[in-house]
Amino acid sequence: MVASGQTSQCLFTPEELGATFGVRFASGVEGKDRLKNGFCDYAVIGGPRPARVQVRIESRMNAERFAQLRKLRVMVTGKEYDLPGVGDDAFSNGGMYAVLKGAKSVEIGGFRTATQRVIPREEGIKLLKLALERI
Repeated sequence: MVASGQTSQCLFTPEELGATFGVRFASGVEGKDRLKNGFCDYAVIGGPRPARVQVRIESRMNAERFAQLRKLRVMVTGKEYDLPGVGDDAFSNGGMYAVLKGAKSVEIGGFRTATQRVIPREEGIKLLKLALERI
């Protein structure tokens, strides 16, 4: 249950994620990290190893903080892909996708670990756009 005025972190159905990743997912489960930031985990069902997709929505984001997030995420893989035409700013490092729109950001992780196939960038962009419609 989501408090009035707040957005659920679970933006997708298991079927929507399955269509992108090519695997089956359990329903999303909301949680909070040690800093009390919300997230939604979608566990892969029946995979060869435990895997998940995680969605995070930040409602107090700005361009400076988003640039810091981008820098940190790019350091993980050494890869950076601009995603023009999505929100105010958007990028991917190959393993996650993130978008900034106004004071909110959405980060979707698990693109390299939840599936064995390489997911075309257009499919990651499609999920980001869908997320923006729902926040």
